[in-house]
Amino acid sequence: MAPSHRSDEPAAGEAGEAPPGVPGGPPPAARGETTPGGPGGPTPANPPPEGGAVRRRPPRWRWVAYVVAAAVVGTALGYALAPSAKAPGVITVGNQRGTPGVSAAGYAPTDARAAAWTLPALAQPSTTVSLSQFAGRPVVVNFWASWCPPCRQELPALAAMARRYGGRVAFVGVDTNDQRSSALSFMRAAGVTYPVAFDANGTVAVREGLFGLPDTLFVSPSGVVVGRQLGPMSESRIEALVKRAFGSV
Repeated sequence: MAPSHRSDEPAAGEAGEAPPGVPGGPPPAARGETTPGGPGGPTPANPPPEGGAVRRRPPRWRWVAYVVAAAVVGTALGYALAPSAKAPGVITVGNQRGTPGVSAAGYAPTDARAAAWTLPALAQPSTTVSLSQFAGRPVVVNFWASWCPPCRQELPALAAMARRYGGRVAFVGVDTNDQRSSALSFMRAAGVTYPVAFDANGTVAVREGLFGLPDTLFVSPSGVVVGRQLGPMSESRIEALVKRAFGSV
């Protein structure tokens, strides 16, 4: 005689409870539990700390306050670290490695070695202009651009002083970040007859740590930058700085 089923056991096909984690068991929600990422449960990326306490997220307004504060601090630092925009007669063009001895408009003595460079000539692109061709002579190297108002003010004075010094002091211009046609028109109108190189992408300007335009280097016969003028110069100013940089020439 087959054994009879006890009335307190679930019949075949009825939903009996299996232990948690065993296939066929009830879902966690049916047991009053929460699931990761589900309602009332912690997200997988933010598990609760040890001890079971769940850390509350800060209110949304607090995050907004943090973002606004960071923006204000960042803006203040930017103004503090940026080159001065109050330097008279200087068009700030950016700086990659710092200008030795120069932080504002004016003249400063330096002892840095001039960067060696060779660039296409502004007037005749098939020929080149290089700093090395002036070796053994004092050289005034002037960085300028036709779109720079202080440069337009200064260039005629440089042209006049180059004619006055003749071969005793060499003058060379470097037209930087400019349009060739505009630069040529301006150069001819200013009466420039000395060599002018065309630095289309500002490569040499970056290597020399250009701070702004106009920027003029006074290079000794041995290739050392003995002085630097940031900002435009008059004829009398050029004469005074040539004497200061090179002595009586």
